[in-house]
Amino acid sequence: MSTSTTRINVSAQKATVAALLAALVQGIEKELAGVDSLEVDGSSLPRTELLGRFQAALNAIAAVKTARTALAQAVSSQKAVTAQAMTLRAGVKRTLQTKFGPKSPKLQDFGFTPARAAKTLVNVKAQAKTKAAATQIARGTKGKKQKALIKGDVATIPANSGPAAKPPETAKPATNPS
Repeated sequence: MSTSTTRINVSAQKATVAALLAALVQGIEKELAGVDSLEVDGSSLPRTELLGRFQAALNAIAAVKTARTALAQAVSSQKAVTAQAMTLRAGVKRTLQTKFGPKSPKLQDFGFTPARAAKTLVNVKAQAKTKAAATQIARGTKGKKQKALIKGDVATIPANSGPAAKPPETAKPATNPS
């Protein structure tokens, strides 16, 4: 024997209860029209009170159904209006960022957080430092202190005595040997 869990549809269950109660009310009105009171669980209940209790339950079920429908419509309406408002809010944020700047603390007055500078990761900084050192070695550049130690006489070097600069070589297209 396999045991399986079944789902109970709450709205169907309530519809069944409503149908059962409605059928009971119809039966009492049709078949027990001449009866003034009924003996229920050892106590005598007047027919009108019995019908009133069942009708109150039916009214409560109908009220819940109406309220649920109204709630579903209200939630749907809220979602649509909220989506439009959030789109408009994003546009206002862009406008305020243009007016005050993306990092301005004035944005907080409007409920927006100012943009923060992106944090550079440690491994990215290490790569940048290594790359900068390699570039400095490749170019032969020197720092402030090394440049300050270099002395030269500018007056002794004539302006036109330097070697003529060669024009840059153009890249030659590769020839295909085949």
